[in-house]
Amino acid sequence: MDSSSARLSIPKGQIRADLLTQEDQEQREPNSTSCKGMQVPLIEPSLADSTIILKKWKLGSGISYIFGSGWQTVAKKN
Repeated sequence: MDSSSARLSIPKGQIRADLLTQEDQEQREPNSTSCKGMQVPLIEPSLADSTIILKKWKLGSGISYIFGSGWQTVAKKN
């Protein structure tokens, strides 16, 4: 699996409500401009439970939610 599969992007327009509070969006990784995001539970297609990181990213002129850290493992298993 290549590095382009390391995350899943969901355009904000495909989600009915904001998933992260303003506080969640403003938390930063130490020594970084990157949003820390938050750990969220995920039920995989195999019905296994996982925990992955959800972030809100500005991509070009739009906004997307990103399932990042942990997504590649979920994709490989399913």
